[in-house]
Amino acid sequence: MIFQGSLIAAGAFQQYCVANEDYIVKKPSGITHEQAGSLGVAFLSALDGLQHVSNKINGATVFIPGGSG
Repeated sequence: MIFQGSLIAAGAFQQYCVANEDYIVKKPSGITHEQAGSLGVAFLSALDGLQHVSNKINGATVFIPGGSG
């Protein structure tokens, strides 16, 4: 799995790509490729939501259901 460093950058689907090794994560052996592919979606969805409200909740306590894994 690869994170390219931006949530808003243009991109494309490809069979092969070149990536900085600091952004590559090995897929755990206990999950399928389909499950691994969805992990980034959940993470980035949560991150995007928090970034949009972070200026409104500065200093507040926030409960994130399922945030502990």
